[in-house]
Amino acid sequence: MPKAYSLDLRERVLEAAAEGLTVAEAAARFRVSVPSIFRWRRLAREQGDPRGRPYGGGRPSRIEAARETIFELLEEDPALTTKELRAALRERGFAFGYATVYGFLRRNGVGRRTSRRPGAIDEARGTILNLLRGSPGLSVEALRAALRERGLVFGYATLYYFLRRHGLRRRKKRPGRRIDDVRDAVLGVIDENPGLGVEGLRKALARRGLIFAYSTVHGFLRRHGFKPQGTPGPAVRENRIGGKRPAGGGRSTHSDFRPDFPD
Repeated sequence: MPKAYSLDLRERVLEAAAEGLTVAEAAARFRVSVPSIFRWRRLAREQGDPRGRPYGGGRPSRIEAARETIFELLEEDPALTTKELRAALRERGFAFGYATVYGFLRRNGVGRRTSRRPGAIDEARGTILNLLRGSPGLSVEALRAALRERGLVFGYATLYYFLRRHGLRRRKKRPGRRIDDVRDAVLGVIDENPGLGVEGLRKALARRGLIFAYSTVHGFLRRHGFKPQGTPGPAVRENRIGGKRPAGGGRSTHSDFRPDFPD
């Protein structure tokens, strides 16, 4: 924010304008704006000098009138959220916006109260840990459903960060079967079909109920010493100006991973 002009400068500008200079000439001489001179003239007429009015201040917030009521409510129930506090104030004849109540609490060091009663999930810690002992593979969503059946309702984020705080691993989804767990089955399929590429191997595994992503199968083959072999590119065709380019708009295809068994 720019610094206000000093009272001395304002008085000298008005004196120069009173001695015969036009407002534009006075503004050019003292390097101030024309609207500033008109504003200083008005201030001098209204209050006797062109001194600027103080910044800041303003009227006190209306919520200060309900200060005692707010602290009485918080004393009765320290776990009130901002929304619940607004509702309680409304019942007593005080209507304030959410931001007004929230700002009052922040200014008075009460703290942020935007979520459901703090510490509720910590009271269910024993139940959560027992569920995880019984089913270590539970995802966050499955754990939420199991807790809901027991009358404990929590949001996804609340439960997720509870697990993080207690040093439990991230449980976004139920862990699937790792491809290394079925290594023998995968190698058996490769023995039966040595010419399969990655996609062909995926389909063969899927027929046996083993579903894995392309990158998972590709990585498995790399880890077990199978070497990639490029497949022949697409047919070459003539273009309009007599040159040659691969079919498919010039894109080359190096496809599937063709296993090459080591000796």
